[in-house]
Amino acid sequence: MLQSKNEIIQTVDQYFTVPQFSKRHVAFSNGSLRWIIYNSEKNGLDKTGAIIRIGRKLLIDETLFLSWVKCQNTAAVSSQGLPAQKIKA
Repeated sequence: MLQSKNEIIQTVDQYFTVPQFSKRHVAFSNGSLRWIIYNSEKNGLDKTGAIIRIGRKLLIDETLFLSWVKCQNTAAVSSQGLPAQKIKA
């Protein structure tokens, strides 16, 4: 089945380069993003599909990356033996 143009545009809008993602989410500097990506095999980010490599181009899937970030907080809290709690924004 063919997708409408709006569906295609919405899908493409969720992919960002490291500098674009850093500008959109100021909590993550270029350096911190590159460090997270470099260590993606150790920190589990590689298993999420949030990082897309096309040749030398590296794209970040915003939705998957932010989901991974949220899971990191839950994992840290539960590994300390404390009950996992949701943080209110």
